[in-house]
Amino acid sequence: MKKYYYSDNGTSIGPYTIEQLKNLGANKDSLIWCEDFTDWKKVSEIPELAHLFHEPPNMPPQFQSKRTFPVTPVILGLIFIVCIGGYFLYIQIINPSKTSMPENTEQISRTEDSEPYESSPNKKMVDGIYPQASQRILNSSDISGLDADDLKIMRNEIFARHGYIFETSDMKAYFERQTWYQGRFQNIESKLTPIERNNIQLIKNQENLFNPSGDPNNQTTIESEYSQTFVSRNYEGNGIIEILECTFSSSDVFQKVVYKTSKGKRIELQILLADENYLKFQFPNSSQIFTLEKNGNRITCIDPDNQEQYFLRE
Repeated sequence: MKKYYYSDNGTSIGPYTIEQLKNLGANKDSLIWCEDFTDWKKVSEIPELAHLFHEPPNMPPQFQSKRTFPVTPVILGLIFIVCIGGYFLYIQIINPSKTSMPENTEQISRTEDSEPYESSPNKKMVDGIYPQASQRILNSSDISGLDADDLKIMRNEIFARHGYIFETSDMKAYFERQTWYQGRFQNIESKLTPIERNNIQLIKNQENLFNPSGDPNNQTTIESEYSQTFVSRNYEGNGIIEILECTFSSSDVFQKVVYKTSKGKRIELQILLADENYLKFQFPNSSQIFTLEKNGNRITCIDPDNQEQYFLRE
């Protein structure tokens, strides 16, 4: 069997049989040589070899393979996502009533005059005749012109806004006539906001000034009052710097507090919540809330930043 030498990048290698040349990657343009040749020849120039290394022509364009993209699954996936997104958009925005959760109806017992519950901070409670009782801290000017019946409605409107089910016949009948009222809970203890708790106490204190007839000039009981003066001194400077003139009931509850500066300016404080030896107040035209705590002969004033100032009884 005739063998041939093969030119691999200018280097002669071999000899090889025709099959071996094919395995080496020889083609019609490869240079080969054998003992019968005077010089190197291309495979295509050797009749007995040319047909062995014949390469098929290129296929027509219409028969050439094309790389296809799986369009159908992608489109189907996008259609599915759009449909699901449209469905959730519909039930959440266009028709939210379909997915609203049932209300929490957990109940605990309470009487009408006990303090109820904490409302959602995002809910605007503007229902009723006196919506301000749930929106901001009331002051004495907000309630001074109201009679006992009005005060009772103002206080119980706070409970009604949270869905309290009234037990007394008069309040039950009154609020069932209000279109906005929905009685759902026997207890609303966890719903009241700090503002509402303060206002409830303030309204109740004003209600206590009335006898059953609603006349504040005919009180069933009259408490005696007494006054005490407390001063804050600057021992490193010029002595007394601030004075508190406090009026207490016979049961030691704050009734009135006047603040005096070292220059003699008098300011009556707006009482928000008063109890025995304890007071929350505001200065006029201010929204900041201060606290007074009475302990024997000393009063501690705590500002909104929890800074303390001490006043000693004269």
